[in-house]
Amino acid sequence: MYALSHLLSKNKLDLDILYEIMKSAHYSFGISISLFNDKNIKIKGYGHGHDLFSHYPEVYKEYMAHISQNIHHSNTPILFESSFRVRYLTFPLFHNEKYYGFISLGPFLENTLTEHQLNQIIQTKDLQLSERNNFKLLFSRIPALSKIRLFHIEKALTALIECPPPNLSSSVDSSEDKGLELSITNTMSKDSSQVFSTFLNYDFELLFLDKVATGDVEQVFALYYEHIHPLFSGHSSDDFVNAQFNAVILNTLLSRKIIHSEVDADYVIRLFYQFISAIKEASTQDELSMILEDMISKYTNSVLHIDSINHVGVIKKASKYVHNHLSEPIRLKEVADYIGLSPNYFSSLFKKEMNLAFADYVNHIRIKESQYLLKTTEQSILDIALSVGFNNQNYFTTIFKKVTGITPKQYRIKSIR
Repeated sequence: MYALSHLLSKNKLDLDILYEIMKSAHYSFGISISLFNDKNIKIKGYGHGHDLFSHYPEVYKEYMAHISQNIHHSNTPILFESSFRVRYLTFPLFHNEKYYGFISLGPFLENTLTEHQLNQIIQTKDLQLSERNNFKLLFSRIPALSKIRLFHIEKALTALIECPPPNLSSSVDSSEDKGLELSITNTMSKDSSQVFSTFLNYDFELLFLDKVATGDVEQVFALYYEHIHPLFSGHSSDDFVNAQFNAVILNTLLSRKIIHSEVDADYVIRLFYQFISAIKEASTQDELSMILEDMISKYTNSVLHIDSINHVGVIKKASKYVHNHLSEPIRLKEVADYIGLSPNYFSSLFKKEMNLAFADYVNHIRIKESQYLLKTTEQSILDIALSVGFNNQNYFTTIFKKVTGITPKQYRIKSIR
């Protein structure tokens, strides 16, 4: 799959290097990542994703059983999906047929789970109603990765594993490497932990990426020249290789951010690989600076080519919010803030697109979910009312009858026949 010699020291994993690669991947992709040793025991993790294991040991057992069955028969990343519908992408670590463990990326979902799907899992796993909200909260924090984005992330993490940052110990002959792999053995450092010394301050990173996502070209370049450009102004060969690696990280951050901004994913992935190639081929600081400016310009301007308000995107985001918070109070202002529109504009846009007021839409979704629960569970009508977001049974009955023409009790009796 990939050469591991540069990740080994005295026939053991160089944990300093691996931890920094994992940290970079976690902050770039926004997904939890963990390292397991050759005994399949977790020794390090970034993110809170593996809290799922402690809450639901069944997921851990399923995952480890899958690893045990498949890890020694694969030289490529392994995709696993549990009966809870959560997924993990596993990167086996082998060298000269010796097994050193694996890197686990996850958990993540293929698609955000609807209230109906969550209820199906709750029912299948026989979870207590009292556990419902904790279960929903935990799953609301698990990111959803489309097939395209998962492919994108798999390639990027593989690149990080294959092409570690400069200044790290390596037994690879630098004459065999190209581009970012050049001079690894010639740039060995006494302290590998300094390699990833803060490339971008996290708060600044959020600000910069938010400006990119809004297409604010002027402000983006003002921030770039003040904070980022100086980081790429080294003159030694060591500095240049390090700058190339940081450029790859910046490329990853930018591409991920604008996919979230509804820019066409296929177009973004093409841009991503174009800039990866350009970064590898760069041989001078001036060339790299020109590539960075072109990269930032194209990513930022791509956002401006989207309609000023992507109506489909707005409705999808609103629907996602409703399904993820169905048992909680749902206020129009909070949803508008989540989407990034004023409450008045969001309300009028939603009604125009859906031919339905937002509050009525929320009630329709709640009633639809309650119908499923009335039909498939023995929960009391009060418990069902509370679980779909109504704070008392009388109001629930009133809305249910308004939507369906019959009461919840009548619906349950009718569905049994």
